[in-house]
Amino acid sequence: MHAIYKRRENRFLSTFRGELIGSFILWIMILVGAAIASKPPWGNLSWCWIYLPCRVLTAMLAFAWLCFIFLTILIAIATIFAISNRAFNEPLHGRWDPRASHYGPSMSTRPTSYA
Repeated sequence: MHAIYKRRENRFLSTFRGELIGSFILWIMILVGAAIASKPPWGNLSWCWIYLPCRVLTAMLAFAWLCFIFLTILIAIATIFAISNRAFNEPLHGRWDPRASHYGPSMSTRPTSYA
């Protein structure tokens, strides 16, 4: 969120690599939580759908798996973008231009001249 609000370059935290590492940690946490919630006694809640708490738990489990799928797609898109543009060490902000970096060539992996 800090990359959208204001252009900040904290070297590691504001790079595409930092975004992918943070997203991967969140992906692991969601996967573990959804997998644990899918095991018994919560795994098959179809027998108690007449009760409100079981319907709420079923909805929570469904949204956990939807979040996992959505985050997987976001990680794939970010990885494809970073690979295709060779931008793992590039600053992550709305104005993506390696030449406009405050840190110059030490932050960017691209050449300084485009002749």
